[in-house]
Parts: sequence; structure tokens; C-alpha cells
Amino acid sequence: MRQLALCDINPLSLRITTSELQKIAEDVEVIQIELDTRNEDSVNSAIDQTVKKFGRIDVGINNAGVGGQPRQSVDIDYDDWQNVIAVNLHGVFLCQRAQIRQMLKQEPLDPPPRGSKGVIINNSSMFGLTGASPQTPATAYSASKHGMFAARPMA
Repeated sequence: MRQLALCDINPLSLRITTSELQKIAEDVEVIQIELDTRNEDSVNSAIDQTVKKFGRIDVGINNAGVGGQPRQSVDIDYDDWQNVIAVNLHGVFLCQRAQIRQMLKQEPLDPPPRGSKGVIINNSSMFGLTGASPQTPATAYSASKHGMFAARPMA
């Protein structure tokens, strides 16, 4: 049996994604959790719900992200900047920290991949490796994705 805690801030997206997933992988047991990665309590609750249902977390995939306003730095609204950083950078930190805390409590996987108690994957983008061009104004997005490389999990 494969088990998946699917988390999203958008309940409709959760239902649609779960439905599509179950069409192609009927043996996957899915729980849907509304999660705002900008909120520490929401993140911790999602981890708690997952562990309560499945007993542990073997793989954490942090993929939440928003693009923000497609504008040059001089024209970006500060509230939009803060939201992009909160979702794309702070959210990854909050999620991986909660996942690490849970994984450290767990027994190693059997058989363990490289002796671990779990694996965390933080999904960035090409803008985590290169800056946005003037033709693709994505200042906050690019900054947040660059920051993910410095925030990678090390337990």
C-alpha cells in the first residue's frame, strides 16, 4: 500500500488532484490536508495529521510556490514581495524543519536508503540557479528560489 498526504492551500485543487491521482494509481491511499505553508501552526498540524494517519513520514516533498507580480524590482509591491518570500522560502523552511523533527523521532527505514530515517526533497526552479532576465521580471521569485539552496535540510 502506498500512502500520500497531499497538502495544498486550495481545497478545490486538493480534490481535483486526488481524483486525478486515484484514476492512475488506485492503490494509493490519500489524505487531503489544507495547508498554508506561511503559517507555522498549519505546517505543524499537517505533519501531525500525516503521522497520526500513517505513523511516520518517509518522504517529504516541498513544492509550494507562487510567482508573484511579473514586474521589475522598482515596481514590485512590497506586500507581494513578502508573500512570495513567505510561501517560497519561509514555507520551505517551516515544512522541512517540521519534517526533520518528525524524521529524527523515527526508526530508520527498512531497508534504509543510505541509513536514513526519511528523505526531504525541496523543489526549486531554474530561477534558483540564475537570475531573472529583464524580459522575465521575477525578482521576488528568483530571490526566494536562490534562498532555497542555502536553506537545504541538514539534520
